[in-house]
Amino acid sequence: MIVQAFLRWAEGAKAADRAKAANALGRAYLQSSLQGEQRKAASIAITHLLDDPSPAVRLALAEALAFDDYSPRSIILSLADDQAEIAATVLAVSPVLLDADLIDLVGRGNACSRAAIAARQGLTAPVAAAVAEVAEPEVISVLLENPTAQIGRISLRRLAERFGGVAEIRSALLDRSDLPADARHILATELA
Repeated sequence: MIVQAFLRWAEGAKAADRAKAANALGRAYLQSSLQGEQRKAASIAITHLLDDPSPAVRLALAEALAFDDYSPRSIILSLADDQAEIAATVLAVSPVLLDADLIDLVGRGNACSRAAIAARQGLTAPVAAAVAEVAEPEVISVLLENPTAQIGRISLRRLAERFGGVAEIRSALLDRSDLPADARHILATELA
């Protein structure tokens, strides 16, 4: 009953009002003690909001759910595949996303989504390796500027191979104390 009333209201409401409702609904889903049928109804309403034609509504939902460990995984995955700004909101911070999800999203994403992933706090070595393998130079710069990213020796060597000719990336790599000798050699050869 509540969901049907919400959906009827949403059909005629302005986008700004729907965005406020989406944010409030997302926060209520996470912070309140909804149980049983009420929780199920809220979940259905949130799922319906994924199809809202206004990006502002989906962005408001993403902002409400992005930081929480208990956000619905299916909703976060859908938002991670949305328009750039919406996707970046969850890709940059959502603890619900697993390494496998992030690696998949790096592979099929665009530069904006890859940059959001590269900037994640505590980025793991497998995800950093995926970024190193497929990302564009501007995304690699984001990765190298992330002080919490765990970039393995093999990934650093791969970056030297791929981007030794790009001055900004070459400089950032040479400034690293953990740069392996073989990667340093590749970069020195590139300079010569």
